[in-house]
Amino acid sequence: PFTLEELNKAQVELLQKNELTNGAYIRPLVYLGYGVMGLYHKDAPVKVSISAWEWGAYLGEEGLKKGVRVKISSFTRTPNTSGMGKAKSVANYMNSQMAKYEAVEAGYDEALLRDDQGYIAEASGAC
Repeated sequence: PFTLEELNKAQVELLQKNELTNGAYIRPLVYLGYGVMGLYHKDAPVKVSISAWEWGAYLGEEGLKKGVRVKISSFTRTPNTSGMGKAKSVANYMNSQMAKYEAVEAGYDEALLRDDQGYIAEASGAC
């Protein structure tokens, strides 16, 4: 229910009001609200929330300086033809969470996921 301009303005105001001027992670979330249950969502109201918080380097400052250990995951990136795989959708994060868990449990810092053709597609925390 908001224009791109309104959403951008809201993000800037959120950073300013919370004095997040030294870098922050911004997470806009668009979701279907209560009103229509089931899989056919056409009449469900669209809701928006925006969060922001201080967040340094994703894999830590030491990772920036010394590098990180990366494991190629046994999990495959969700194909783009299956459930809008390119979208940063909440539903798509489970695959990345499982790949990250697998990598960390095996002693690595991050996971790389292959696509359905076998090519490296993305890291678990970065497109």
